[in-house]
Amino acid sequence: MILSTDQLMWGLYLLSLRHHHQQIKEVLPGTQLRDTQLVEELLRDTVLAEAAYADSKDDLVQRSGLEAAAVVSFTSESTACRPAYFVAVDHSAQRVLLSIRGTRSKFDVLTDLHGACSISFSTDDG
Repeated sequence: MILSTDQLMWGLYLLSLRHHHQQIKEVLPGTQLRDTQLVEELLRDTVLAEAAYADSKDDLVQRSGLEAAAVVSFTSESTACRPAYFVAVDHSAQRVLLSIRGTRSKFDVLTDLHGACSISFSTDDG
């Protein structure tokens, strides 16, 4: 489920009211984000990061909201020292995206432990 900025803000507002009513003190120090555009960008980037866990290119397109033609390279299977990832062009934001999937398989654990892997890209959808 993807939340809109309005839904996220409303939820955080209700949570803050609950904390105030129950006199719960803020546990984690932080800085309040007042820049709506920044919050929207962070939410969009969160969706793109989650899309790296897609099992197919169609799934990636559905999860990310990107056009299929914008996906330059996609690899859903990881191997030792090569995590799953995708590269895409986000024309609306005028940026190139590289999203590397986190730890999901035994090969990802090996990659995490190795610590000296390098990434090379090919233009095939391999």
